[in-house]
Amino acid sequence: MTNVNGNTYSYPFPGEPHTPRPIPTPLPEPEPPHPGPDPLPEPEPEPGPVA
Repeated sequence: MTNVNGNTYSYPFPGEPHTPRPIPTPLPEPEPPHPGPDPLPEPEPEPGPVA
């Protein structure tokens, strides 16, 4: 890269002390979805005529 004066430079900018890049804090693991109410049990089929 070149600055307005045409001089090449690399980050960090001239005159600025080099500071190590801060380590990004890892995002907390997403909480598991809260279980909803138990699903209604499937209705048992009505007993048909016994063959």
